[in-house]
Amino acid sequence: MRLSGQEAALALFMLFLAGTAFAGTGGAELSPIWDEISQGLQGFWGKIVAAAMVGLSIWIAKEGRYISALAVFIMGMVIGFIPGIVDSRYALTFLGT
Repeated sequence: MRLSGQEAALALFMLFLAGTAFAGTGGAELSPIWDEISQGLQGFWGKIVAAAMVGLSIWIAKEGRYISALAVFIMGMVIGFIPGIVDSRYALTFLGT
């Protein structure tokens, strides 16, 4: 079996990328970013976003869209709990495997 120049170049290229196919499977690369996001949602910025969402829900309710206003209000109330939900979900997934 003879390979053309393009096929040989493609095979060599794929050989060099074989190690990076498994990069990021452990999740350690995104851990600092997730820590920053979760601390932000549970801290000062999360409270600002929650207050803005409650205000937005009042504004939406004044326009008569009560279901949308209720959804935005609930999102504003639970925004601080999102990191805990995500952490518990993925901790259970990784412990189960």
